[in-house]
Amino acid sequence: LTRERPYPSWYYDIDPSTINRIAVYASDKSMGLTESGGRWHFDDEFQSPVDKVKLDGILASLEQPAEQDLVEYEVSEAGLAEYGLEESSMASMALFLQTEYVRGDGLNVTGQVVFHIGDATEDGTGYYVQTEKDRLFPDVFRVNASWVEGIQSILDNPPHVDDLAQES
Repeated sequence: LTRERPYPSWYYDIDPSTINRIAVYASDKSMGLTESGGRWHFDDEFQSPVDKVKLDGILASLEQPAEQDLVEYEVSEAGLAEYGLEESSMASMALFLQTEYVRGDGLNVTGQVVFHIGDATEDGTGYYVQTEKDRLFPDVFRVNASWVEGIQSILDNPPHVDDLAQES
């Protein structure tokens, strides 16, 4: 059903080559990366460079999840607690992506999206997610656990250039 266009608004279908800003937020830490002039750097005061090999791994982890399925359509605010997505827990983990690409007619298009990641599914094979583009889409969907674990690894293993990380 969702494997063919047009995709529903909640569906993750982002080409990693169009991403120029990545931010991952968790309850205890956050990290941001930005691409400018063909080079990636951390969103810190020094604009520390990003290790190219580690960056390639990050971009690979941001490819389309192997599995995504609608769990519940138009979930009420009260119903979000069941999935770990209520507003008070929205800081548990979120992924912000900014994309930029040139359309076929030459128009430069920039987009932003936030994925709020909630609880693991009962069987542990996935996580509940909600999409926020121009507004919060009330649909809850499930993605495979390995996709969320790839995002978590961005926070757990930041892509610092090894020599610079050792000096600081």
